[in-house]
Amino acid sequence: MPQPLRLFSAWKDPIRSFPLAAVMIAAIGTGAPAAQAASSSAPAVCPGQVFSQPFAAYEDLRYYVLAPGGEFNGPGAEGWTFTGGAHLVTTTRPTGVSGGALDLPAGAVATSPPICVTLAYPIARVWVEGVNGEKGVGVAVSYAGTSSELEPKGVGAVRSPKGSWTLGEFNVAPRLAGKEEAAREVRFVFTARKGSESLLYGLYIDPRLHR
Repeated sequence: MPQPLRLFSAWKDPIRSFPLAAVMIAAIGTGAPAAQAASSSAPAVCPGQVFSQPFAAYEDLRYYVLAPGGEFNGPGAEGWTFTGGAHLVTTTRPTGVSGGALDLPAGAVATSPPICVTLAYPIARVWVEGVNGEKGVGVAVSYAGTSSELEPKGVGAVRSPKGSWTLGEFNVAPRLAGKEEAAREVRFVFTARKGSESLLYGLYIDPRLHR
């Protein structure tokens, strides 16, 4: 427990009191920058995100945040852009219920709206079902303010046998936007590979929360 600070009267020993006061002032003065440095190195956060355990039934107990429009419900899917024939369909989801999914015929591209991540977001997961072919879907990331914004960087692929849902996983690669501890925005770009058609459902990002 910190001891109370005792002040010494100058008349008792002015010569010895002055160095002590100087040391105390110096210590207080150097404490402020240290505190500021500590606060500036605090982990970055993405405000407003809601976390859940969507894959707990599949022995994945990590917490995730759902990407905007990541369940592909309704027209437009909340800011997603579709080219090359990408479109939404109604199908039987991995849970056995009927609902929306993203259909990516060969060559089609779907790009997510911006999503906030930090250096602590290592991976993302999405359900994939093969419709035709075996090459699956290529995944790339596009970070605002970096070279990947105009030329998305490939980070992996997700694929599944025809007629079967598989839980795919890929790298978020947040360091493409720098090594500093700060929030950054990323778009995920999904491209159906040549000769393949796939369905996607349930895009979630792992913020590496404590289990």
